[in-house]
Amino acid sequence: MNLIIDTATPPYNMVLLEGGNMIYDSFDLFSKEESRDLGFLLQEALKATQKELTQVQKIAVNIGPGGTNSIRSGVAFANALSYSLKIPTYAFNAFEAMGIQAWQQFEKPVLSTVRAMKNTAYIGLYQNGNLQSMSYGKLDEELAIVLANLDDFVVAGYHREAVIELYPNKKITDSGISQSRAKTVLDLPNIFKGEGTQFPHILKPVTEQLENV
Repeated sequence: MNLIIDTATPPYNMVLLEGGNMIYDSFDLFSKEESRDLGFLLQEALKATQKELTQVQKIAVNIGPGGTNSIRSGVAFANALSYSLKIPTYAFNAFEAMGIQAWQQFEKPVLSTVRAMKNTAYIGLYQNGNLQSMSYGKLDEELAIVLANLDDFVVAGYHREAVIELYPNKKITDSGISQSRAKTVLDLPNIFKGEGTQFPHILKPVTEQLENV
């Protein structure tokens, strides 16, 4: 059994997989406040599926970008579970989770954004099953770079309306996707392949990595 954790944006979300199939998804079951208690979410998932924590063999977690405290909570929780159960963790990011959703529907490049502090943003470009680029900075400045040679694309994430308004001469499709979800990891290729990360090595939030660029 595998566990997927996504805390990039409330409500926090957990999914349980068995034999590659989803057997539990917490997304619509709890309020935003309830979902912030990751221990509670995990307990409810195990209770609903009549499973034991010791049956979890692998963990995938959204390492960001997202709310700094939110992402840190999810990554720390995954690292702690990995340590206590002696099982590997696997990383995915918010741009992959939103990108795969929109790509499957529209088959166009997907520009995803995540709000950050002081009028800054995280921007990711997903295409053909891969994250092409990821950057952090002032929204208008980063968009100018990422979209310099892109005229027909899909938008996802927090700034969808702003992007459409800033670029009236480009062909932009609103995906309607506002945030990542744990269940989209099912469609990411090779998410649980390889050895993963295991103590003494730990996963680190993308938020911290990008802020240092």
